[in-house]
Amino acid sequence: MSEKEDPDLRRRFAALRDEDAQDTPDFARLWRQAQARRGRRPSRHIASWLLVAAGTAALLLATVGRHPHPTGASPAGTSAMPSLSQWRPSTDFLLRTPALEVLTTVPTLGEATPSPALSPSTERSSPS
Repeated sequence: MSEKEDPDLRRRFAALRDEDAQDTPDFARLWRQAQARRGRRPSRHIASWLLVAAGTAALLLATVGRHPHPTGASPAGTSAMPSLSQWRPSTDFLLRTPALEVLTTVPTLGEATPSPALSPSTERSSPS
């Protein structure tokens, strides 16, 4: 069934379009208002943004001035930090899974592959 076949449906859609048209503002009036606003300068907004930027810059300068600049030598009593290449995450042990050898090797095609040797961590003792 389409709108052309049902006059009641056509009447209801027309009523909905009329209702939407009543709620929609006039485009020409909105365009004139936008053009009128475009000519004015929002000096209050610019002044507030400049004030915020100046405050941020002052806070940044005060923070930088308060902290001492780092020097090449480490103070006495402190140890040097390890380099990034020596750092290990505290959850690194979670990546060591049982039978990791199977996951890290690539089998060759055409050859029979022996069953992988179990890692010491996967060997289970028999119940006694």
